[in-house]
Amino acid sequence: MSLNRAEQQRTSDELRANQQLCGVTVRTLAEQLGFTTRQVEHTLAVDEACAPQDVWLLRDHLEDLVLAQGGTPVHYGVLTEQARQAAAGWFPLHRRSLAAMTHDRTARPPHTEHPDDKTGHPTP
Repeated sequence: MSLNRAEQQRTSDELRANQQLCGVTVRTLAEQLGFTTRQVEHTLAVDEACAPQDVWLLRDHLEDLVLAQGGTPVHYGVLTEQARQAAAGWFPLHRRSLAAMTHDRTARPPHTEHPDDKTGHPTP
C-alpha cells in the first residue's frame, strides 16, 4: 500500500492538525514514541524517508492525545480503518495505547530491536 502525492499531503496536513490540537512538540512525540526527532519530522511530512508503520503509529498516537484532552481529532480521509486493514496485509501495524506510553516513558513500539538498547526495550 502506498500513497500518491496528494494523499501524502492530505495525510501530512491531518497529522499536523492533530499535533496542533494536542499541543505536543516534535521532541515530545519522539520521546513518547521512541522515535528520533528526525523520524517524527519525516513521519509528519509523510515523505519518502518515513516508514509506513510509523505513519500509522503517529496517527493513532496523535488521535489518542487529542481524545485524552477531551478534544475531537481531525478526521483522517486517507488513513481510515478500511485502509488500516489493507495496510496490515502489507506490513505489521502496532497500536500503542496512550495509557501505556504515559505510564512507561521508556516504552517503545514493539516492531524492532535497537542493538545499543541494554534495557531490553524494543526501539524503532
